[in-house]
Amino acid sequence: MAAEKWQLFKLFPTCVEADRIATFLQSSGVPAYVDNGALGVGLEGEFKVFVAIELAHRARWLTSLPEIPDAELDFLATRRLPSPDE
Repeated sequence: MAAEKWQLFKLFPTCVEADRIATFLQSSGVPAYVDNGALGVGLEGEFKVFVAIELAHRARWLTSLPEIPDAELDFLATRRLPSPDE
């Protein structure tokens, strides 16, 4: 995408949370970046995640999906149901 227009997607209190969401969105095909404003090193603030405006709806949809439980991931990987004592 050339010359993308950006939309504020979400604010986060920490850089780690913002980076995690931006990385997830990027890996899902949604261009995203984190803007920490003009903060100096060691200063707290809010971290803004921006997404490409034409894919903002996809970003909202992707982040609204529930997390997949470990038991379901195990089943998808092995095709074996957990034993009753697990």
